[in-house]
Amino acid sequence: MVACKEKWILNPTFQQLPYSDMDIVLAASKDSIMMVEGGALEVTEADALEALTVGQRGAQELIQLQEELLAQGRAEKMK
Repeated sequence: MVACKEKWILNPTFQQLPYSDMDIVLAASKDSIMMVEGGALEVTEADALEALTVGQRGAQELIQLQEELLAQGRAEKMK
């Protein structure tokens, strides 16, 4: 996730990275943040907290999608 001119971008492209103010990699479970790694030149504590919040929300959306796919059933094993 990166912050580009006060806009949060989840899963940015390589072309977007040079224009970012903050670059964060976040791993999260359904209920909590498990790992954070990143860097920035100078950001406020409020911006860092907002980045974590946006990142966790994004992870929760992906987890929800994965759970929906799993609920549809598993494919049969190939023989």
